[in-house]
Amino acid sequence: NFNFTAPHDDSYYVWNASGNQLTCSIQGFTLFMGATTGLGYSCSLNLYSLAVVKYHKQDRYIRRKLEPFLHGVPIVYAFILNIVILAKRHFNDGGRGNCNAPIYKPPHCIGYEDGE
Repeated sequence: NFNFTAPHDDSYYVWNASGNQLTCSIQGFTLFMGATTGLGYSCSLNLYSLAVVKYHKQDRYIRRKLEPFLHGVPIVYAFILNIVILAKRHFNDGGRGNCNAPIYKPPHCIGYEDGE
């Protein structure tokens, strides 16, 4: 696994891990922003198709009334969701060098709560 943005603590199982929590948060924010915006735009495309095919809406109506919402809602929703995840510090290493929002249980900390 080649991931230079993974935290340096993961260098024993991720080759070239030379990042820190900031690079992990940036990677997680970018990953989730793309994923949530992509899902939102997929819904927008479905709503656009519904307006054109079933309800026979004209281009002028779509451009003035629907299009701002079809673009704005996915972007604003994704941005707010990612800011909340970032503020709660949930962008952490998932165990393979990918920084996303997992339950934070890194392999190098297993057993510390038990006193081992």
